[in-house]
Parts: sequence; structure tokens; C-alpha cells
Amino acid sequence: MALHPDLVAEIHVREWRHSSNIEGIGYDEDSRTLEVRFKGGARYRYGDVGIDEAAPLLTEVRDPRLMPGESPGQYLSRIFVQNKEAHPFKKMTATP
Repeated sequence: MALHPDLVAEIHVREWRHSSNIEGIGYDEDSRTLEVRFKGGARYRYGDVGIDEAAPLLTEVRDPRLMPGESPGQYLSRIFVQNKEAHPFKKMTATP
């Protein structure tokens, strides 16, 4: 499944305070799109993301879906980066 071409340019991204690499994460339930903004400025959007998969990244409270000792970045890698067929992604223009 490809990312919806009419996706709004910006998804509201909440600030993430407890990650060494992630600056913010946003989720649009209507388009099932997850946006991740990294502290270095890179932004990625992942498509076909259910709220159940996005939820562990949308709260700063430890989510039981994270494996013991797993960071939000490791969860992101395990569920999205290593599963590109299920979650197509697009690198967005870097933010200043």
C-alpha cells in the first residue's frame, strides 16, 4: 500500500522528551500515517499504520507492547523499519 498522495503536508507532531534520537512523533488516524521527526532533522512518514502499532510511540508512559528494555527507537526499527513491505515509508524534506 502506498502513502496517500493527498496527505496533508504537515501532521501534528508532539514533542518527545525522553529519547536520544526522536524529537517528535505524530499520527493521523484517518490516513493511518505515522510521522517521526529525528533530532538531526530527518523526517519519515510510514503508511498503513494502525493505532495499535502507533500507540506505544504516542505516549511517554512505558507501554507494555515495548519489549523489556526496548527503547522507542528500537520499537520503531522493529515494527516499521524492518517491516517495509507492511509499512511503506517516505523520507520528507528535513526541517531546520
